[in-house]
Amino acid sequence: MALEPKQITSQIYQGGWIVPLDIPELVQLGITHILNLDLPYEDSSAFREANLTLRNLYIPDYCLMKPQLVREVIEVIEEFLSSPSHKLYIHCIVGVSRSPTISWLYLIHTGFSPEEAAARVKPNPVMYDDVMVQQLIVNRPSFIQSSPTLRALSK
Repeated sequence: MALEPKQITSQIYQGGWIVPLDIPELVQLGITHILNLDLPYEDSSAFREANLTLRNLYIPDYCLMKPQLVREVIEVIEEFLSSPSHKLYIHCIVGVSRSPTISWLYLIHTGFSPEEAAARVKPNPVMYDDVMVQQLIVNRPSFIQSSPTLRALSK
């Protein structure tokens, strides 16, 4: 089965689980960083050998993503995308709930409306807290201000 990463922005791709045989495809796309939203890889040496930066940030499947968790993930995404030459692959197991939801929330954080973000992210996001989404939309500066890392990155 092919990896079939979905391009969300010029720097963000989203999809399902990666096996070592998928690494050449990611490298060919210019991917420099990987955000794994599932359990950590038992052996991440293949990623290091390909000069890919891997971060494991476990999000349980089928749970609502609360603001603190989203802040933490956004901090990682902002760090990974700190250079225009960086490209990020965000993944979970299948690529249909956690990774599209995180991609969607990140786009909202960066200024997209929920509808604009949903048009870029397929399948549609499913795991989020409505109050947190409203906080992202209505008061983006306070969302950033609640995190020292995001506050520094926003300057």
